Amino acid sequence: SVLLGPYAGLLVISSILVVQALFFADGGLLALGCNIFNMGVIPCLLAYPLIYKPLTAGRRANGKIWFASVASSVAALTLGASCVVLETCFSGISALPFSRFLLLMLPADASHSYRDRNN
Repeated sequence: SVLLGPYAGLLVISSILVVQALFFADGGLLALGCNIFNMGVIPCLLAYPLIYKPLTAGRRANGKIWFASVASSVAALTLGASCVVLETCFSGISALPFSRFLLLMLPADASHSYRDRNN
């Protein structure tokens, strides 16, 4: 989104996900819509205009761009992981309760539990 804009960025990530699903059997065709939403719509149409653009408004210093990139990336990853949990729970195939599944999917909690397990 930063390099191409939100709509072209969404088109590029959607194309990449289609190629992945068709040629590499990664993700599959049944999950393609959810993958495009979680990895395309959320970062390109939510995180970019609502987090990155306001943080870099005005003078674009290197520190501002770095901070906005990190903040929007973390928000997009967290929202995407949360949407995976919602989509799985709404489908009725989740073996885990919602709260436990959410805690396992969030990046900060997953790294924390990994660190505790290995110490």
